Parts: sequence; structure tokens; C-alpha cells
Amino acid sequence: MVSVYPCDVHGARIRGALEGLRVSLVLKSVSYSRRLRLCPTDLDELLKTHSQEWLELTDDGLVPEYTVCCSCEKPLGKFPNRGDAYVYVWRRRSPQQEFYAVYCIGCGDRLIRDFRLEEQPPYQPRA
Repeated sequence: MVSVYPCDVHGARIRGALEGLRVSLVLKSVSYSRRLRLCPTDLDELLKTHSQEWLELTDDGLVPEYTVCCSCEKPLGKFPNRGDAYVYVWRRRSPQQEFYAVYCIGCGDRLIRDFRLEEQPPYQPRA
């Protein structure tokens, strides 16, 4: 069986199913997000590349308090002068993984460019 969609990193279909990753960032009160379909090799490489930045969340639900940017270690300001990132990973036959990170404005802008995150419409509560 060959994947229906190509891997978003190398652009080719693979034997077997793809895995998924969603990167969402709230930067300067604007939400950005993108879901990627990835082959297992590219997903592993991407997670290894960002392993020093992204902290895996556990079942206790506690979010760590960051005082410096997880990428460049520049001191962080208060929200909205920082970027809160949420990363969700879906692997075959495994429970969903969730990661969290906080970026300074410059590194948040880099994350938007690197992952080609798309601006999301503002949240509108249902009436």
C-alpha cells in the first residue's frame, strides 16, 4: 500500500501510511498554524532538530514557566510580546504527543517562515 498524499518534506508518496504533525503559534495576539503529513523518517528528524526547544507535555497538564526564549535564550517579555507554540504529533499505533515552547518575537517569526505557518482567523465564540 502506498500513501495517498506525499510527504510534506520531500514531496513523494511512501510505502505505508504517513504520520502527522501540527505546529500552532500565538504571536502578538495572532494565531498561526499548519498541519504536515510526514513520513516516519522525516518526522523523527524534525523532532530531533527541535528536541532542545520543544518540551513534551505530560498527563499532569502543567505548562512550564519560561523566562527565556527556547531557541535563542533571549529574555522573554509578557504575553503578547512572546510566542507560545503548541506542537501535536500523531504516529501510527501510538498515542498523540503534545509539546510546548515559548519563543521571542524574532524566533517566533522564524518558526512561521520555517514551517510556512498560516494565519488563522480570530476566534469567534458561538452565540
